[in-house]
Amino acid sequence: GISEIRWADGSIQVSAPNLGGSAADNLGNHIATTTLNMNGYQINDVSTITVFGQNVVISPYSPSGNHNFAISIGSGAYNNYNGVGIGYGASSNCSGGTGIGYNAKNNKNSYGLGVGYNAYSNYDYGVGVGCGAHDNYSYGVGIGSGAYGNSNSGVGVGYNASLNYNYGVGVGYGTYENNDYGLGIGAGANANHNFGVGIGYIGKNNHHCGVGVGYSASDNYEWGVGIGAGSANNHDYGTGIGAYTSSKSSSVALGCFAKA
Repeated sequence: GISEIRWADGSIQVSAPNLGGSAADNLGNHIATTTLNMNGYQINDVSTITVFGQNVVISPYSPSGNHNFAISIGSGAYNNYNGVGIGYGASSNCSGGTGIGYNAKNNKNSYGLGVGYNAYSNYDYGVGVGCGAHDNYSYGVGIGSGAYGNSNSGVGVGYNASLNYNYGVGVGYGTYENNDYGLGIGAGANANHNFGVGIGYIGKNNHHCGVGVGYSASDNYEWGVGIGAGSANNHDYGTGIGAYTSSKSSSVALGCFAKA
């Protein structure tokens, strides 16, 4: 037969199970006074879900500790507060931090962002993208597996591109400690600083507007330019072109082992 339920707000729910179905009920007329427990059943055919509360948690389990405007999506995504954790074990992202990826955790303090497997502990506007990209901070950016510790607007791009700081940029495997607007491009290009540029494998320690291009083209400074493998110690506007060249005082050295 037909049955009806009269709700406290005056609405009526009508059902007729014997007629092969039930009449539609405008659930919008009802206001819950406790937690809605679906007992494991699904909610189907939803157009839009709007959340006005503090937290959004989507997990096959019951992750704990999400609070203060947290968004947690994934198994084990827990203890995010005023932060976002997306992925398995993406946890403890807080104070505007965001972790996206397996175990992307503890990104924090002023919008730190970690994206990738184990991308963690990026903070103070630091960004880590890649497996194990971590501890990038103060606007530092690390992109690549193990790209870590880039800080103060330093940028490291590549496997283990790390510890670039004060607007220094390292691009390539193991490029590190380029600083004070220095640029290192190539595996192991490091410690280029004060507007120095090192391009090539182990192009390092070019500084004060010095430029080194080539394998181990290093220690060029004061507008000196070294082009060629091992072209080093060109300085005071000197230019060396060729392997193991060296020059100074606006002179030019051309050819292998040339000095000027």
